[in-house]
Order: sequence, then structure tokens, then C-alpha cells
Amino acid sequence: MTVRERVVQVLVDELDLDQEKMVDEATLEDVLGTDSLDAVEAAIVLEREFDIDISADEAEKVRTVGDLVALVTGKVA
Repeated sequence: MTVRERVVQVLVDELDLDQEKMVDEATLEDVLGTDSLDAVEAAIVLEREFDIDISADEAEKVRTVGDLVALVTGKVA
């Protein structure tokens, strides 16, 4: 499973989001309907899943699914 697939799976499972909406351009707030609490929850789960640290500053810059995938990919590499 790729990093992208794992990130999407976490969003779908943990935030109960629709997998079909998980395109890179989808904004986490507008298109997916997540709020800041959801973003924090997703960050915590992703930190555990990938054994990485995501700072609050980094998390605040994430706007889309693609941004989140790029952040996690950069941390894993």
C-alpha cells in the first residue's frame, strides 16, 4: 500500500469521509466538510500510523488531500 493510499484510508476510516471524494485537489474543510478538530484527530492518527511528528504549524498549512499526502510523504522519506 502506498503512502497516499494509507493516508486516504486513515481519512476515510477515522473521519468517516467518502472515499470517492479523496482526490488530491479536495480541500479538507470545504469539499470534505472537516473542521479543525478533525484535522487534529487525523494528524494524531497519521503520526501513529507512520511514526512521524506533525507540528501544529505544518498541520495549519495543509489545505487539501494532496497537501496532506505530500506532508506525510516528506516525513516518511
